[in-house]
Amino acid sequence: MVELKKISSSLDLTEWDAYLERQETILVNSGLGLPLAPTEHRFLCCAEDGSTCGLIRLLLNGHVARLFVHCASNVDAFRAVLREIVEKMYTEMAVVRLQAEVVSECFHDIRLYQSIGFREEGVLRDHVIIDNKPYNLTILGLLREDIDVGSNPCK
Repeated sequence: MVELKKISSSLDLTEWDAYLERQETILVNSGLGLPLAPTEHRFLCCAEDGSTCGLIRLLLNGHVARLFVHCASNVDAFRAVLREIVEKMYTEMAVVRLQAEVVSECFHDIRLYQSIGFREEGVLRDHVIIDNKPYNLTILGLLREDIDVGSNPCK
């Protein structure tokens, strides 16, 4: 069993904040920008033994939710948490679309999203510059119509 804890922004999560800052820089540099006045939620995923298996950042803006994830360990447990979040987005909220933007070289992150039903929607070639080196940006999406809400969203 995995426990999902909402993280207070007052907690000192230097590594997580650095990761988020990097992701925001990627989005801004990519031209995709960040949504105006989104509702932000941060979650810490902990396994039964108390170990952290990952961090999730969720930005909600109207009918679109953007997911940013960092899997620290225990990929299977973390995947289960993501599946729960996807189901809640579609059963308890007015979300129509979940979206993720991932540097294409982050194969593990892309596979994690795809394993819960996200589809690759496109690749923006040499769209992101990190340490003066261009990288492709993969856009992944999951629409409400792609899943059977109320059943396992990630068949």
